[in-house]
Amino acid sequence: SQPNWVGDIGGGWPDVGLGAWYEYELFGRVQNYCLEESSLLKGYENGQWRGPVRRWLEGEKELLLPGLIQKRTGELTTAENALCWSFYDYLLAAHPGVVSKLTIDIKQKKPAREVLAQHLGMNLFETEEAWRKWVSENYPVKGDERKTPKKGKKKKRGPKGSRSPG
Repeated sequence: SQPNWVGDIGGGWPDVGLGAWYEYELFGRVQNYCLEESSLLKGYENGQWRGPVRRWLEGEKELLLPGLIQKRTGELTTAENALCWSFYDYLLAAHPGVVSKLTIDIKQKKPAREVLAQHLGMNLFETEEAWRKWVSENYPVKGDERKTPKKGKKKKRGPKGSRSPG
């Protein structure tokens, strides 16, 4: 039997997320979309998505993941491609090693909602909240450069040779 193409069985988000993530990493923008009739569509935000995705997630009150994780690759809009990329980006950064397990389970036609809960230890609402928080901390409001993590402040030492009371 032929293996299932994850993008055609309701796993559009990891299919699009992976493709867009690699294109973004290599070329600094996404110009290719896995969409039906994609040649007729204009790219979303010139293929540079960090700022636009952050503003969208911070301004949108409705949950996005419940609808997003059910779609096939060809059903996703250009804007939803950006969300898939961002969710994939989040998973790689915050949950290293989980993406391959998620994709294998989805290829086995397990429901994405259950697979995410099993591997992330959070329900879908908590997952979306964690993703949105991560985006706010790591993407700029404007532009496309990833924020550099803030480093903890070093403790100030007294003058050389002084000892702290103790």
